[in-house]
Amino acid sequence: TSYMKEKNFLPQVDSNLCKACGYCMMQCPKGLFISSKKINSHGYEFMTIDEEKQCISCLKCIATCPDFAITVISL
Repeated sequence: TSYMKEKNFLPQVDSNLCKACGYCMMQCPKGLFISSKKINSHGYEFMTIDEEKQCISCLKCIATCPDFAITVISL
């Protein structure tokens, strides 16, 4: 019997903090991060989540983002 509860997370990108470095895109094993094709107030084409329900809750995205632009909500 496992004492660890399975967690499910929903990642979110703060478009104003994202500088489009692409680290989240490179680290995500499911390839969920894509360019939004929109420009934020700082002139960056910020990242967004594609098919967020496919997230496997590895949290690599939040650990790798140098600008703290990614947060996760526990479901």
